[in-house]
Amino acid sequence: MELRFFKNSDLSDISKIENSSFSVGAYSLIMLKSMIYSNSSFTVVIEENNKIIGYGTAAKLNKNSMDIESIAILPGYQKKGYGTKLIDAIEDEIKNRSYKTVILEVREKNENAKNFYLNHGYKIIDFIENYYLLEFNGSRNAYRMEKHL
Repeated sequence: MELRFFKNSDLSDISKIENSSFSVGAYSLIMLKSMIYSNSSFTVVIEENNKIIGYGTAAKLNKNSMDIESIAILPGYQKKGYGTKLIDAIEDEIKNRSYKTVILEVREKNENAKNFYLNHGYKIIDFIENYYLLEFNGSRNAYRMEKHL
């Protein structure tokens, strides 16, 4: 297993991971490019046997905080500890860049993701009605979560 920063050649694999991980509201290739190539963001990928199995992107919010824009692990590799390794690497890089807080949004009805973040020290700080354009399990709402590093 290897964790490393994004390379241009990773974009196609990241797009496939995004589309296979999110049944509703996956980022388009154009949106992924905008997010990944932003000057205020960084992207980490996780590889297993030279295959990219996950990625995460964080972007600057303000002088103290970064936002995890997206994090995804291929479905066949989920619940095996890869997500923990990936979020730990992202948080380490956020700390290395001298930010103090991580923010993210998660769908109200995405219990797996919400519990993943709660188990990694994130706290729910806000409930946002109609945050998402598309419904997931009958809801467009989100929780905003935060972790102090």
